[in-house]
Amino acid sequence: SNSERMYFYNNLTDENGNEYTLAKKFYAAIDKMNREGDFKDGVVEYKLDGIVTSDQLKGFVEGTDLSVPKAFGAARDAYLTDHPELFYIDFYKMTISVGGSKGNYYGYIDSGREANLYQDGGFTSETAVNEAIAEYNERVDEIAQAAEAEAERDLYGTEKDVVKARYVNRTLASEIQYDYGALNDYLENGTASAASVNTAYGGLVNKVAVCGGYSRAFKAVMDKLGIP
Repeated sequence: SNSERMYFYNNLTDENGNEYTLAKKFYAAIDKMNREGDFKDGVVEYKLDGIVTSDQLKGFVEGTDLSVPKAFGAARDAYLTDHPELFYIDFYKMTISVGGSKGNYYGYIDSGREANLYQDGGFTSETAVNEAIAEYNERVDEIAQAAEAEAERDLYGTEKDVVKARYVNRTLASEIQYDYGALNDYLENGTASAASVNTAYGGLVNKVAVCGGYSRAFKAVMDKLGIP
């Protein structure tokens, strides 16, 4: 379906330009967590059996082999970019934790030392997340339907996808207020004061965003319209 666009997955390549197999395995693990609703309560613990070997994890712990964190970082970035609808978690809190006994190492995807994966100052419960998802989906549908209607009305024979993309761009540009306060906070303190300004939810529902919120809002509606 449109919500499962995998452009960034398909473009996961390693530094030599080859298919990035390990990163794709991590991507698939994150996708499984997402499909099972694992992110909604902010608490994750996903065992990495069959994805990484004990030796790879040993190398990670000892700092002699960085293939695991590199591949995980690439997968996490690709997944976040492919899935603007995961606006309620902070992907950069998601990490790999490693344990071991008698020379055998095992790993988990979890939130490390953080209590949960929610954005700081953002959602704090699964109930709030579910309410936000409903609002978000409603707004995505509304703009997508209006874009479809605009394309049907177009009298100039312009390619329909172009009409839709322009309509969505105009709508978001006129609706969203740029949050200069959050930008200034970020420049001064390195953290954004408002949790959702960099997310599709910030752009679509709160209508207050910085550039990341604009672009993710745009991608969310494009995904709904089936336009890559």
